[in-house]
Amino acid sequence: MPMQRVQRGHPITKQEFHRRLREWFATGEQTVGPVGIDERTPQVYIQDGNWVYQLHVDAHREAVESYLELVDDYGDDLKWRLVPNQKGNMTAVGFGPNGVRTLPFLYLYFYGPANPGN
Repeated sequence: MPMQRVQRGHPITKQEFHRRLREWFATGEQTVGPVGIDERTPQVYIQDGNWVYQLHVDAHREAVESYLELVDDYGDDLKWRLVPNQKGNMTAVGFGPNGVRTLPFLYLYFYGPANPGN
């Protein structure tokens, strides 16, 4: 079963994201979203401070496992920072004190400000 979808207008906290990732990981599914739709489709929106991020449907089990290991090491307040994506754009998210991306990639990307226009 895919991870529960979270709409852009109601992003969850990073801590809730971690809880839901662990719950999803226990299901044994291979990707967080449904199979057969565009892999760039957001499945979950997460708010961290003033910023919102999106996890794409094609985030794989192995990437989630690597990410959760970082959460185990650094806690629920694991630092997120923008790093270059595969095209060189600063939209991908790196994790921890060194801002590394998980391998395989956890398809988590910057979406925008939490309250645009305010």
